[in-house]
Amino acid sequence: MTFLRLLPFVFILTFIAGIILAISGWDDVEEAQASESWTTTEGRVTYSQLDAKTLTRRIGSGTVHTNLLFRADIRYEYSVAGTSYSGTDVTIERIWTQDKAVAKSTLQRYPIGARVTVYYDPSTPRRSVLEPGMKGGWPAQIELGVIFCVVSLIGFAIASYLKRSGS
Repeated sequence: MTFLRLLPFVFILTFIAGIILAISGWDDVEEAQASESWTTTEGRVTYSQLDAKTLTRRIGSGTVHTNLLFRADIRYEYSVAGTSYSGTDVTIERIWTQDKAVAKSTLQRYPIGARVTVYYDPSTPRRSVLEPGMKGGWPAQIELGVIFCVVSLIGFAIASYLKRSGS
């Protein structure tokens, strides 16, 4: 089988991956919207630290890009109907950022011992956030999913044209 014959299958798989990514992102959007109407209770912050990780990517033949990413690692406790729970999500989106000041700003809002309003899903009380709704805009999965779909459709059209023209 020649590479040209395999190309449409590659683009079909890329399209399917794009759909899966977009659906995953859309689930996050729906959950974020739902969190705005979740029940609230009082909680207490039990842990508040800056978390960092290094993301290293190789681009091309040898170029290495290293990014330092940050997030606020917040943990809190709350109780619902006499049952104790612990949570770690400030928002539905789990945001890592290159901007250390953004993560530090979140830490300042949630120091250890602070009393907080916890939004929890009344049907599943262990699902909780401190800040309901969408905070970071559209999830990256939706954007990447759309890009994958568009690129795969264009690629599929080009591959089909080349196949028909005998190139």
